[in-house]
Amino acid sequence: MMDNLLMTSVEFKEKLDLTWSEFRNHMNILKKHKYIHVSEKFIDNSVKQVINIEMFGVTEFDRLSKVLFEFFGSPDYEDFLTYPDTVDSELDKT
Repeated sequence: MMDNLLMTSVEFKEKLDLTWSEFRNHMNILKKHKYIHVSEKFIDNSVKQVINIEMFGVTEFDRLSKVLFEFFGSPDYEDFLTYPDTVDSELDKT
């Protein structure tokens, strides 16, 4: 998806595998934070809503990807995965 920074709303929705309601909610948040810009364009002889992923959005996506990659590779992730088991065993003792 990051290779193609311009796509129609239908393409974007399908790529994300969202319902139209979920898609609308996500688009509102992405627009609010200026990650995307939405406009109307003529494509194949009809007007379509086009979504452009702003460079700020790409930068933030890259930053988030790096943080998540570091977290999933850290010992903190292993602790996170076993945390519910630890809490359950402590509760069983009481």
